[in-house]
Amino acid sequence: MAPITEEISFRACSVPLLAHCLGNNLTIFVAPISFSFSHIHHLIEDRKRGISLSSAFASRVFQMLYTYLFGLYATYIFFQTG
Repeated sequence: MAPITEEISFRACSVPLLAHCLGNNLTIFVAPISFSFSHIHHLIEDRKRGISLSSAFASRVFQMLYTYLFGLYATYIFFQTG
């Protein structure tokens, strides 16, 4: 449930504000950045569980990448559907 509500609330709050300042096209690329970086805190949890820094970092960078790519798509759909 959390990923869906996170995504909806983040997208519904940030995208209209950014679009007002940056325009739709730039917002599609900028809005997902902060959402993807909001997941970096999991790196600390990984380290507490004993995962090596390099492995934890690699997995979080991968998570940030796919979160960013999904955010691009979701923001595009947001604008297409009004």
